[in-house]
Amino acid sequence: MPVLSPRSAGLAALLAILLLRVVIGVHFVREGEKKFHSDLWSAGSFFGAAKGPFAPFFQSLVADNDGFERLCFDADGKPGNRIDPAPTLRAWDDFKELVATHYRFGDPAIEDLIRGERETNRKRLEELESLRESGDESAWTESLTNELIEARETERRLREEIEALRRQNEAADAVLAGCSDSLLYVLDGSTDEINNYFDGWETRRRGFARDGEAKEAIIRHVESLQGQQATISVDMIKARGPWLAEIDATWNSLEKELNAIALPRQRNADGPADGIEVRLDRPNAKTPLLRLIDSTVPYFDIAVGILLIVGLGTRIVGLIGAGFLSMIVATQLPGVPGAQDSISQIIEMGGLLVLAAVGGGQFGGLDYFIGRFARRGSQAREESGT
Repeated sequence: MPVLSPRSAGLAALLAILLLRVVIGVHFVREGEKKFHSDLWSAGSFFGAAKGPFAPFFQSLVADNDGFERLCFDADGKPGNRIDPAPTLRAWDDFKELVATHYRFGDPAIEDLIRGERETNRKRLEELESLRESGDESAWTESLTNELIEARETERRLREEIEALRRQNEAADAVLAGCSDSLLYVLDGSTDEINNYFDGWETRRRGFARDGEAKEAIIRHVESLQGQQATISVDMIKARGPWLAEIDATWNSLEKELNAIALPRQRNADGPADGIEVRLDRPNAKTPLLRLIDSTVPYFDIAVGILLIVGLGTRIVGLIGAGFLSMIVATQLPGVPGAQDSISQIIEMGGLLVLAAVGGGQFGGLDYFIGRFARRGSQAREESGT
């Protein structure tokens, strides 16, 4: 079977392959850019919603995917009474103490330092005010006016710093109390529903699992039972959504508000741009593998897209891109009840395999010129050897 090449392919085939390569490349670049510029994007949303035989593996990459830890599940509790917020509240109290220690909330040594700065500034402020009140206009300049304004502003700022420093521990207690009340409000307001979610998640999600492995095998082959299983799972996931959204917001508030209590002088000079130096260890924190995936996928998408557009290494890039899309399809296998539509990824995967098979970079891409240069070099060596 002859290999398709730019010479043997007709103009229509050449343009079709060129268009296919560029369109897929542009799509990869755009997807990479959207992920790169979005603070909310994470592969965890795909993994957490995985369906099919590979779902347990993908979901294992997402910490607390079922929300049990954030909903304060008590494994030792009896059915109908499995909510215990005490461990979470203790963890939050420990975090408050960690933040207070890190920034040295209310530290007398810091207050003494501010007092020293204030005393030096006040002496200069008194000198400037005395000079201005003397009425000697020849001795008073615009620069002294600016210095006086700055000294007054510094006095106000230092006074407020001392007041804020003295209130820091009280403010931290207030933040913790407010977040604790928010958590208890959610749990108390949906106690029965959350307990039903806990009690029913495993048994109802698997559907008829009480009859053992034989019944599980039947479920996998009976479409109506699969549909019931998927419906139950989707309904329970929808039910937990509002609870987890409120609780996640409370975890965020606790972390941000406690860090925000610190004065600028209490922060590290090379601290993070978001101002959160002390991170709260959350139940749903990204696993190391998920962090690696989230940090590399945007660059991967952009790199694959650019290489496709310019037609460089298309055979290898096509295979790599198709393999990447196959993993996305694996999270939502077609035909699995409750799986999202993945036909677009399957079509694009097919296009990448076509490009890999025909060497799409030979059609208006850099692969053509590299191949041509290599052939010329090979021919020159053969001629010089004869």
